[in-house]
Amino acid sequence: MVYLKPILNAARHALNSNPHPAQVIRLWVAQMPYLSSEPGMALLKRIFKFDPRHWSSSIHDEHLEQWPAPIQRNALCRVRALKGFERLNTLCQIPQRLTQEEQREVLDALLSGQLPTCYFPDDGPAYSISWKVNPFVQSLPEEWQEEWVVASANGSASNDLFSEVTARHDIDWFPDYAIRSIWDRMNHDAHYMYPYLMPYLAPDLRAQALQRARACSDEEERLKWLCGFDEELTDAERHQIVTFALADAEEQGERRMASHLEDLCAHLPYVRSEVLQAWLDVVLTFPEPYFRCIGLQCLLPALQGEDRDQAIAALKECVYEQGMFSRFGEPWCIFSVDELEALLERLLCTEPSNYTQCDNIISHILKERPIDEVNALLGTVVRWFPRMDDWVLLDTMTALTPGFAARTEGRLPAILAKIPVTIDLHHE
Repeated sequence: MVYLKPILNAARHALNSNPHPAQVIRLWVAQMPYLSSEPGMALLKRIFKFDPRHWSSSIHDEHLEQWPAPIQRNALCRVRALKGFERLNTLCQIPQRLTQEEQREVLDALLSGQLPTCYFPDDGPAYSISWKVNPFVQSLPEEWQEEWVVASANGSASNDLFSEVTARHDIDWFPDYAIRSIWDRMNHDAHYMYPYLMPYLAPDLRAQALQRARACSDEEERLKWLCGFDEELTDAERHQIVTFALADAEEQGERRMASHLEDLCAHLPYVRSEVLQAWLDVVLTFPEPYFRCIGLQCLLPALQGEDRDQAIAALKECVYEQGMFSRFGEPWCIFSVDELEALLERLLCTEPSNYTQCDNIISHILKERPIDEVNALLGTVVRWFPRMDDWVLLDTMTALTPGFAARTEGRLPAILAKIPVTIDLHHE
């Protein structure tokens, strides 16, 4: 049972405590899939009263496909009416809905630098928008993807064959003619290109690559090459690949050892349990929870019995220490619902500056856990609302929207969409 009154009281307070516009817009966008056309259109008008730099990041294909068709059309019209950078930046986020003319407009802006792929702000670290540029380029006609590859390679500092390989890898664009051209031009004694090319090699080239790797006279280089193969390897080769780095673990340090394990993930399930135990013993000595967590996440799928239990206990400790997992594919399933609630309470109520993975925890519970656990979580988190900072509460309500919407038959999204907000529409 979800009671509307405490949720709405908390929402009204947070929405009228001068929140950042982006947080309000994220909350409203989360309600949109549960609204019919008329209230959805009214909410869209509220969103568009804000400066475009606050709402443009919320207009992308993943969101639009969940909205009713009339609201989608209205949003696209508003985006197409934008000018300059905001128009280009937002169009880049909706590649599945662009005309060919619009695709060309955005591509030309990227190629000319009018729409930069990297930003270097004076008051913070540099950041990249490759997360949206790469999917946009992948949606383009093949000849335009080639144009992008050539421009990216020519624009790199080194302007060499490896620049072309990385540019293709970024957009997952390795047609057979390109692979064979790279194969003919590359230095096959340089193993560093192989990891980029292996998934795309035709069987004949893959066989040649395996032959070259096995013939390499340098043991370390040979094993690095072989690591990129899978079913072609013998059990003995897998064993060598997985055990080689263990020989000088102390000298290599935790950062490099954790990186080794990430490269070895595909081979770990095929080696003997004593080898996995040796790796586990090494990982458990890593002083930094970040690297210890990487190692444990890599090992966990291959471990069994007591080794697995030991790894799970250690992995939970890492997450408790840093409030998050260290790599994608977070195995939240290793936690009981009581353990997840305890972690959420700490991150949401007592350590809000470290709550970055709360959305992932909530999403896991809503999607993967039994209905009684979901209901218990919703009730528990609502009881925590008075203890949360307003900015944490708004993001938490956004994450919980699917659960709230389902249990109020859409009533809560409809009410949230109408709550008055006291806010500066042109907030800096």
